[in-house]
Amino acid sequence: MLTELHGFSVQRRISAAVLAELHGFSVQRRFSATVLAELHGFTVQRRFSAAILAELHGFSV
Repeated sequence: MLTELHGFSVQRRISAAVLAELHGFSVQRRFSATVLAELHGFTVQRRFSAAILAELHGFSV
């Protein structure tokens, strides 16, 4: 669902690392949702769910 909100129609779940690459980050390891959020400029104290990350992008889920 998160990838569809970004304009990608997908039939399978994608890893956070793949999502990061779609945002222009070249990654050598799997990204946690927390790390991905920090790359977007958010300082987080806990792991983010995909729904929370989507809300940070301005989507009401």
